[in-house]
Amino acid sequence: MLGLIVSLVIIAGLIAGLLEAQRQAYFSVEISLTGAIFPLLLAYSIGMLACAIRSSPKDRFQVFSIGFCIRLIVGVMLSYIYQAQDEQILHIKAEELTYGIENTSRESDGYPRMLAVLYSIFGPNLLIPKVANSLLGSILPFILYDIARSLSPNPRVARTVLYFSVFFPPLLFYSSMNLKELPSAFLLALTVWALFVLRWSFLFRLAFALLLTMVTYYMRGAWAILPGLVAFVYAILGNPVSFRAAGTLFAWKLSVVAALLLVSMFPMRSVVEGVLAHIDYRLFIGTYAGFATLRTTEGSVTRGLLDIDHPWSVRNIAIQLLRAPFSPSPLAILYDPSVQTFIDSLNGLTQYMLMPLALMGFVANWRQREVLMLGLLQLSMLAISGLSLMLGLTIQRHSVPQFVVLYVLAGIGTVTWRERRWIFPVWFMLVALYTVIYAALKT
Repeated sequence: MLGLIVSLVIIAGLIAGLLEAQRQAYFSVEISLTGAIFPLLLAYSIGMLACAIRSSPKDRFQVFSIGFCIRLIVGVMLSYIYQAQDEQILHIKAEELTYGIENTSRESDGYPRMLAVLYSIFGPNLLIPKVANSLLGSILPFILYDIARSLSPNPRVARTVLYFSVFFPPLLFYSSMNLKELPSAFLLALTVWALFVLRWSFLFRLAFALLLTMVTYYMRGAWAILPGLVAFVYAILGNPVSFRAAGTLFAWKLSVVAALLLVSMFPMRSVVEGVLAHIDYRLFIGTYAGFATLRTTEGSVTRGLLDIDHPWSVRNIAIQLLRAPFSPSPLAILYDPSVQTFIDSLNGLTQYMLMPLALMGFVANWRQREVLMLGLLQLSMLAISGLSLMLGLTIQRHSVPQFVVLYVLAGIGTVTWRERRWIFPVWFMLVALYTVIYAALKT
């Protein structure tokens, strides 16, 4: 019920923005509602077929239908009131590829190529990728549901994770946008699902996880490090039943890790070269002065906290790592009342509410191998998100995939919070401290 109320509040806020947009009558990329009808029906049919293949939960058809409809409504309204710059860029790149125009893209990722395939079938329409992402975003909750069921015998945990991922803002919003964040989150969740839930042999599960890592690299580039990290840690900590002898198991794991390193050298070489080419200490200074998103939301806070003259100092790295769990601040909406800041603020508020539950779930079950791996992955993603600002990236969007892990850990925490309720006041004291610092630096 709470999740449905949250979704209705989001839709009500977007309706107000839609009325304002109708008065302005300005849209950067043309959209076609009639051109999206057939893709919508096809996507819904695929989703219902996926539900038919499953055996649980019992109300899976209703849950999928509700999640799919909410995402489509939000996606259509966002198309009229807000089109992110990257949405427009990706749409134009896909159009160029569809019509054989010389591609002006400087990026090598495959997401525009995937869009071009859809555009060649259904025609270039901004709603087409929104329908595709809505389908992925409506299937994703069931993947997380399965992961939660494999980790906890309490059925309430899986149910809670399902509702988190259907109704809460981060995955809901980015399922409704033409961006790479939702497919990246989907592939990450699918990687964890392949390793934790599939009943295949250890070797085949690991091979499938590596395949998903390669797909992520094709579509998203350097962010393939996330599913790659899952596969790497699972190769170390996994416990395949077919290798019970300790010596044989250790030797076999070493050989798997060596193979992983050799395989990863192929895609990661260009990633490392690209990162090194992108890191320019002088550019670091210009990033905070030039990026409009940082100027209007987090920019003054960043400039106020960091030592701009020494970008890679220990102080800067420590500050960025400590900021990651608390950024973006929901308070940003007071200083920049835009649609993107509205989305970022709701994402930040969701993280504030779920992080203590995730901590409780991790503290209570860290001895369980899979929970330990998820906790390490969550910490790694927070660290990557915090340090990504030093590469000129905005933390708000690039931290979205972490919610697939946060939801699972938080779901586990909902049944263990009574024994560790002290985490709540400690966490919210830290949130209050960051909020006070944030407000002081913004004024």
